[in-house]
Amino acid sequence: MILHIVLFKWKEGTTKAQVDALEAAMAQLPAAIPGLKALQLGADMKFRDGNADWALAALFENQEDWQAYQVHPAHQAVVKEHAGPILASRNAIQMPAPAGWKF
Repeated sequence: MILHIVLFKWKEGTTKAQVDALEAAMAQLPAAIPGLKALQLGADMKFRDGNADWALAALFENQEDWQAYQVHPAHQAVVKEHAGPILASRNAIQMPAPAGWKF
């Protein structure tokens, strides 16, 4: 299993409505993309200064499913229409998920 984690910083002036729209669009992706096994997303809880503003964690069976997600039209539309316009910076990692781990 592959765990895909992405951390986002938003542009100055990003509104709650814009982030809410992104969250709603992202929440539709597991139904649209067969290889996307699980998805968690949300805003930073502000426990520490300097953290990212928002994150997602996605679970895939293998690298091929992750690659298919990256180029899937539904994912690309969310990036173009919702994430791109408010994105200041993005960091990502793909790592092995612990055996039997689910969320």
